Amino acid sequence: MYVKTITVGGYFANKRPDIKGRGRTGIIRKPMSNMRVVMEEKTDVDFYKMMLKGETPVGLSTVLRKVVYQNKGDFEHIRHQSHLLTSKGRYYRKV
Repeated sequence: MYVKTITVGGYFANKRPDIKGRGRTGIIRKPMSNMRVVMEEKTDVDFYKMMLKGETPVGLSTVLRKVVYQNKGDFEHIRHQSHLLTSKGRYYRKV
């Protein structure tokens, strides 16, 4: 699941009268906000295209590092996956 869009808005809620001295009145407005998050699910093909371009999320690199560590990957395996495991590799793929 990926975040497609995030929309943040503000409005005034809970309007109520404010009674003051000497016959004056006003309105108390309480500012509120709302947030709308739209999630999107990408297919495996789109996900692998993102990996090859170097546009993978940062959290994915930690997951891949754990997988390589748990499987006791050798140096060649790590070298081939360097564009996924480090932020510098992802930046290199983008540029």
